[in-house]
Order: sequence, then C-alpha cells, then structure tokens
Amino acid sequence: MKILVTRPRADAEELAKLLAARGHEALIEPLLDIATLPGDAVTADGVQALVFTSANGVRALIERNGGDISALRALPVYTVGDATARAARDAGFADVVSASGDVNSLAELIIARVRPDIGPLLHVSGSDVAGDLAGQLTEKGFTLTRAALYQATKADSLSAEAVEALKRGEVKAALFYSPRTASAFAALAGDIAPALGRATAICLSPAVAEAVEDLPGAASWRDILTAAEPTQDALLAALDRFVERETRPKASAPGESASGASDNGSPLPPPIFSDSYDAPPRAADSKADERPSWGSRAALALVGALLIGGVAVYVAKPALVQSVLAFDWLPSWRSVIDSSPKLVEQPAPQAQPAPSAALPPPTDNSGDNVDALRRELAQAQAQLRDAQRDAPVSPDSLTPSDLAPAETSPPEMSPEVVARLDQLEDKLGQLADRPVLGPESLRSATDAVSSRLARLDESLSALTQKLEAQTAAQERERARAARAEALAFTALALRDSLDSGAPFANALPNLRPLAQEVGLGADADLAAPAAAKGVAGIDDLRARLMALIAEVMRAEAGPPDTGLFARLWRSLSSSVVIRRVADDAAILNAADPADRLFSRAERRLAVGDLDGAIAPVELLIQRESLTPGSRQALEAWLTDARARRAAERLAAALLQNGLIANQGSGRAPGAMR
Repeated sequence: MKILVTRPRADAEELAKLLAARGHEALIEPLLDIATLPGDAVTADGVQALVFTSANGVRALIERNGGDISALRALPVYTVGDATARAARDAGFADVVSASGDVNSLAELIIARVRPDIGPLLHVSGSDVAGDLAGQLTEKGFTLTRAALYQATKADSLSAEAVEALKRGEVKAALFYSPRTASAFAALAGDIAPALGRATAICLSPAVAEAVEDLPGAASWRDILTAAEPTQDALLAALDRFVERETRPKASAPGESASGASDNGSPLPPPIFSDSYDAPPRAADSKADERPSWGSRAALALVGALLIGGVAVYVAKPALVQSVLAFDWLPSWRSVIDSSPKLVEQPAPQAQPAPSAALPPPTDNSGDNVDALRRELAQAQAQLRDAQRDAPVSPDSLTPSDLAPAETSPPEMSPEVVARLDQLEDKLGQLADRPVLGPESLRSATDAVSSRLARLDESLSALTQKLEAQTAAQERERARAARAEALAFTALALRDSLDSGAPFANALPNLRPLAQEVGLGADADLAAPAAAKGVAGIDDLRARLMALIAEVMRAEAGPPDTGLFARLWRSLSSSVVIRRVADDAAILNAADPADRLFSRAERRLAVGDLDGAIAPVELLIQRESLTPGSRQALEAWLTDARARRAAERLAAALLQNGLIANQGSGRAPGAMR
C-alpha cells in the first residue's frame, strides 16, 4: 500500500524504513524544510539538563557544534517522545528519559524528576515552538533557557509525483505528525482536494486532525483517524488497523469462489452460516427431488449435535462457559465479530424446474466425505454423552425450544469497549516494538548514572569546602571584631582615668594580653599599680614636685644654723624657693646642682612632657645627700609619673590598633558597640 509521508526529509527517511518493514511503499513529500541557523557553538555552563522537543533539535545541536558535543553528553536529557529519545541516544547521550507524549507530558515529567534549585534547563528547539513548555516550568520555579538552533520553512507547492499519485488514487493513507504540517498540506491541496475523498488521513493527535480537516471548498477525506496517544508507535498502530480493515477478505463458504461456484464450477448448496444470502428463485412447478444430499444431512446432524452439546455444557457449568467467552485470547474481538458469519434462517424450499435426468449416484469421493462427517458426528455424540453425565439436570427435561438455535446475531460490543480494546492492542504493540536493553546499553546507563553521581559528589565537596571557608571567615571576622572592641574599650577606660583620675580596674583583665599584642607589655606592668586608685593627674604631679623641690633644696644646704640670721633665712626660704633657670637644650647629669635638675623637671611637666620631667628626677634620686624621707617621696612621685606615662602610651596604641582592627572587619570607623 502506498503511504504519503509528510515529515521533514531526515525524519521521513527513518519512517519510510518502518513502513517498508510493514510491506508499504512510502511516498516522501516533506512539507517542512529544516535548516540549521548560524551561530556559536552551544555550551552548557551551569546547566543541569538538556530538553529536546524534536529530533531536529538533536541534529541541529550536532551541526552547530561541528559534530563535537562530547562536553554535553554527560548531561541528563529529557525528550518529548520516543523518536526524539532514540535520536539523542544515537548522538551519544546516555542518560535519556522520554515523556512518550506531548509538551504537557514533557512538562509533567520534568516537574516530577528535576529539582529547580539545582540549575537552569537548556531547551534546544527551532525558531517556532508549539505549546507552552516554558510557561508551565516557570510557574513551578524552573529557569528554562531556549536555544533556537534551526528554522522550519513550509513548502510552497506539492511535488508532481505526489499530485499525480493522489489524483490516480494510488495513495491510500497520509501520515501527519504536527498541526503545522497538516495545515501546510491543506493549504497546498488546491486542485487535488476532490481526489482526497479516496485517501485516509492518519494523525498523531486531535490537534493535527483538526488542522488536516480544513480542506479547500467542500472537499473532504475519505476518513480521518487519530492515534490513541501522541506517539509514533500509536500512529503506526492506527495505520495497521486501517490496513487490516482495508485488506480483510470477505467471508465465503469453504470451497466457494468469488462467483459462488465450487472449485469444479458446479453450483454450491446454500451455506448454513453466511453474512448474507439471497436464495435463488425456483419455479413453482418444479417436480425435482428436493431431498438434501448426504453431505447436507451430515452437516446438519453435526451442527445439531454441537448445539445440543453446547447447551448441555452451559446448563452444567455456566460459569466455565462465561469465563471462556470472556477470555481475551483472540487478537481483536472486533475483528472476530466483524468477520464471523451470522446465523440466518434458511429460506423455505421452493419448486425448481425438473432436471432433465435423475440425480447421479454419489461418487467415491462423496462417500469418503460422508464417512468423515460420520466420524465427526460420532465424536460429537461422545462429547455430548460426557456432558450429559456431568450435567446436574437431565437433557430429557429440556424442551425443543431450549435446544433451538438462537435466531439473533451475536451481541455487539459498546463503542467504549471497542475503543478500550484498541488502546490495549496499541499498548501491546508498543511494548513489542520497544527495544530490550542489552548488556552494553545497561552498562552505558550504569556508567552515566555513576558519572552523574560523581559530579554530584564533586559539587557537594565544593559546596562543603566553600561553607567551611565561609564559616572560618565568619569566625575570624567575629574574633577581629571582638578584639577591636576590647582594644577600644581598654583604651577608652585608660583615657578616662587619665582625664579624671578614675580607677580602671575593670579594664585591667584585658590590659596585659592586649598590651602584649601591641608590644607594650612593660608599660602594662607600670600602669597596673594605678588601676585601683586611678592615674595621677598632671596637676597633682606638679604640686607634689614643687613640695619636693623645697625639701630637697633644704637638705642640700646642710645642717641648720642656730643663729639669728640662719633662722631668718630658713623662714624666708620656706616660703620662697630660689633656683637657677637651666637651658632646656643642655644635657643634664647627676652632678648638676639640684635646683638645676628641678628647674628642668618643672618646666617639662608644665608643658605635659612626662618623659622630660621624669629624666631629671631620676638623676636626683641617685644623689647620696638626700634624706631617706626625700628619697622615698621622690620614688613615689616617679612611680606615679611612670604609671601615667605608661597609661598614656597604652591608651594611644590601643586606640590606634582598635581603629585598624575595626576597619579590617569591614565596619565603619566608630561603629564599635
């Protein structure tokens, strides 16, 4: 049978092979021309899977990438149908899953199997797409990126070969896979539209059938058939049913030719069962012998015995008969019912013209046939006796009406049952055509799964390392922030004690370790004694130094004189201290006069230079002429002065390091809590 194939040429050639295996001749008439669009090679950076809605997309991807898709073969692939899945596997993709349906089925498959948070999907398609795959997936949180790699252009006319074949009625069926192809054919039908009344359109889906029905004028197809589901296997199953219906032979009696004659050319007696029978007219004045022949009588006896046996078995075991009748062991109940002969009532014998001579005696061959019929009758009678023996009731209780054959035709099945049986047949055909995975295919699939698991393990390890690095960075940030706050808190506590003389004992636990970090551990030891009482102020140190100057100067003058003039001098010197003014640039030593050393200390202290004030006092305390009381007082003053100097240095260093640490933690200066 000649079948018109309207698919693009690459797909049509594959389909033609399948049709040839079924004994059909494919007339390839591509209504869409597929051309790969120019552009850069396709990469899949960050993509978790590929999506194909046509085998043309697989071929376009290979062509766009110059035949090298090795970097993409490790990705999972989801396809709209089995033909596209086969094209993907042929291209080297190992992890391929087919939706075996349409775009809606593909969307449901992806939503059920893929997590949207792993990464985007890459839809390899043509410039025009059918359905709303992107909308359905986006609604579920997926990111679908479309790569339009090819363009399908409609044909502008039908070939002369196709036009002539359709006009001559050679094309019995036409296969349509998409609404776009169907509408393109309907638009090009033109003058040949009336000839389509002798062809049947077989469509992949109802949408395709609706498009192919729109023929110009009043033209129409002989019939339009739709596959049970939108797959190529279902479409070919619909074609098989169409071919079976068209090529089914008409029922005829055994030994009867199409003209109703026997093999030797003589007329045959009327059959007992037939689709239709018109009795030949007989003349009313026929005087011929109207007794049936031996063969007819034997056949009637056999049929009667079988009917009686069947009724008896049904009476004995009705459940058994019903289960046998309900068992679906035939290929198609509908084909059996359509091809089974119907029981019709034999017409009453009528008079025929008398033959010119008596009927000839039976031949040897006729006797052999009668003997065979008699043996079959004996077997039927034996089976009847067995059924009678097992029957719960006696056959003698049956009335003639119970044994009479039914005059009705076999019951017809409902359209719903017929449709369901057709679907089951299609499913069985698809299972039979589905290839069985061999060892190599299973090994390839296992390797693909192992490869994907390895990639997932690598991704998990990378994420774990990244998380650990982020955690460590956060810990370092928290430690840096805590250190900055501790530095600032201690520095502010010291500064407050320096300004107001308040104690800083609450900051002392952090003082020593922080001072060690900034290299001022010795200053922390010097400042620690002042933590409980507070740091001595500049004014306090200056007043105490002035009192010490008078006491030391008196000690330097020697033992007191008891004379009147000496007493008067001591009285005046107790209220007025006279000392020389030393040059601040001069270098001091322990041999310098005491008033000179005190003068240097007082002036440096007046300008807040503790280092300049402490140095001359340290020289004074080395003098042996000091009284024990003066020496003790000078040592106490030095301790307080050194503690203040250490506190000032610590406060400045800690505050500076706190600001640096605070900036390193990413906070704005002054943002410490």
